Amino acid sequence: MSPTDCGTSGERIRLEADEVRKLGACSYVEIAKRPALCALLQSAMAAIENAIPATLEHEGETYFLCVRIAQAELGIHSTHSEATPLVHVMAAGGRWAGHRPGH
Repeated sequence: MSPTDCGTSGERIRLEADEVRKLGACSYVEIAKRPALCALLQSAMAAIENAIPATLEHEGETYFLCVRIAQAELGIHSTHSEATPLVHVMAAGGRWAGHRPGH
């Protein structure tokens, strides 16, 4: 049975993560072939980018913060007690987060 044929999204992610772990070191090209795992990583990067504040206070002044995460090392665990991540990968960001100039 292929990962796309099996039950829940979580089950597909676990199957695809197992496939990637069996490859040892793999490129993003291998992850991109696995839609459920790829979507999880995209959601993780979006969560990180959305958590970046648009402003910061420093010595009584407000400054506007623009951040571009060029690369992030992600370890995603399926439970809080899991010692080994479900997936561990270096991910490229590229989108700007935080303050949006002109808005």
